[in-house]
Amino acid sequence: MARRPTIFMSCVAFILLLIAEIQALNAETSAGQQNVQADHQMIEMVGSNAYNPPSQLLYWQSALPNTTMPKLLMDLLLPPGSAYDPRGNIDVRPHSSVDATYFLVSDIQQERTVKMLFPKAMNITKFLPRQVAESIPFSSTKLPEIFAHFAIDPKSLEAKTMEIVLKDCEQPFPEEEERRCVTSLESLVDFVVSKIGNKVDVYVTEVENEEAQEFIIGKKTELKNGDVSVICHKENFAYAVFYCHKIYGTKAYWVPLKKVGVDDYGAKISKNFAVAICHTETSSWDPNIVPFQQLKVKPGTAFCHFIRSDTLLVTVANK
Repeated sequence: MARRPTIFMSCVAFILLLIAEIQALNAETSAGQQNVQADHQMIEMVGSNAYNPPSQLLYWQSALPNTTMPKLLMDLLLPPGSAYDPRGNIDVRPHSSVDATYFLVSDIQQERTVKMLFPKAMNITKFLPRQVAESIPFSSTKLPEIFAHFAIDPKSLEAKTMEIVLKDCEQPFPEEEERRCVTSLESLVDFVVSKIGNKVDVYVTEVENEEAQEFIIGKKTELKNGDVSVICHKENFAYAVFYCHKIYGTKAYWVPLKKVGVDDYGAKISKNFAVAICHTETSSWDPNIVPFQQLKVKPGTAFCHFIRSDTLLVTVANK
């Protein structure tokens, strides 16, 4: 009779041990499922508190303390709590439909009327935080993995557009041509600081209606961009990628554009400014490139073009 409590206790211990083993097994199974789902949940997590967009703004402010982030970049930050799906937001227009119009420096004359087309920026894909962007392959050899990550049909125009961007970014270039495709806001900031320092001014073309229309040129302001500056063009990709490069031998102008039919340069015109880049050192350039052919001039002639509204010009700040 004295052994019955011992047998009972042994049974209880066995049951408790079995319960503990089942709980451990369930925990391992749950962890495994979470790991399998992690990649698929990553883009959803971008909009959660774990990846709060203000952290990107804080990074900009810490690295470029005297420079206000332009609206172009602010609009590319994901709102808190939002999921991210790039499908339908990638600009798939052929490059020929957004070609620049070239002109001479002498064409930027005050009160001159010009007809200009500022293509609407159709690629509205957003920045991913650096830690997320760097976890995703950025290579033409990893296209299937990239398409799967964003649920993009490999046979779609979006997929073809992304492939072109990757191959362009992978093109070899001479060391003196300092350029890079940056895959996050933080990487863009790092590139700028590494090339021209942290005291910079940022300029963006701001046109209210980006369509072919007539403008009257206002008084241009030459931007003191010194010997070098950085220009960054937004690429057509599943998330915000910019092609940034250092440029030499240029002059830049901040040009107010008044719509024909508007009485003055008042509040309405405040959104109509364009940044003109003029290439002044062209003696060694290929005579067959589009600007020379379009303008019917030879190498050595300075020519200009306005930058698009999804492009940044970053210069050393005026002292």
